[in-house]
Amino acid sequence: MQIYDILKQKAIDDKIYSLVLGGIIVNDDKILLIKRADNQFMKNLYEFPSGKLEFGETFEQCLARHIKEELNCQVKDIECYAGHFDYLSDKGQLVRQYNFVLKLENLNDISLSTEHTNFGFFRTSECNDLIEISDEILYTMDIVASNRVLYEEIK
Repeated sequence: MQIYDILKQKAIDDKIYSLVLGGIIVNDDKILLIKRADNQFMKNLYEFPSGKLEFGETFEQCLARHIKEELNCQVKDIECYAGHFDYLSDKGQLVRQYNFVLKLENLNDISLSTEHTNFGFFRTSECNDLIEISDEILYTMDIVASNRVLYEEIK
C-alpha cells in the first residue's frame, strides 16, 4: 500500500473528506512561501503552494497541477511526506492539508497566479516578525528545516 493510500484512509477514518496538498520547496536551506491576495480566504497569509485534491485525481497529479497554476513551475520529484495539519475552510468544513517536500524543474522562473501577490524563501526564524503566517505552517517549516520530517520514500 502506497503512502498516498494510507493518508487518504487516515483522513476518512478521521471523518475528513476535503484534502489539500501542499508543496514544500527548499532552496539554500530556506523554504518557499507565497502570500495570499487580499481578496482570498485567509487573505495576506503566507503559505506553501497548495490546493484541493479533486475527485479521481492522484496526489501526484494534484501537486503538479497546483504548482503549475500557482508558480508556473514543473514538479521534478516528490521527495517525502512532511506531515499534515487540519483547519476550517471558509465554509466551516474541516480540511486536512498533507504536505510534501518537492523538487521543481524551473525554480528560477516562478510566476505567481492572481491568487497570490508575493513570494520569498524564508527560514523559520525570519517568519515570526516579518510576515503573516499560521502556526501550522511555521511548525511544518521547523520540522522540515531541522530534518525531523518522516522521510518516507515516495518512489
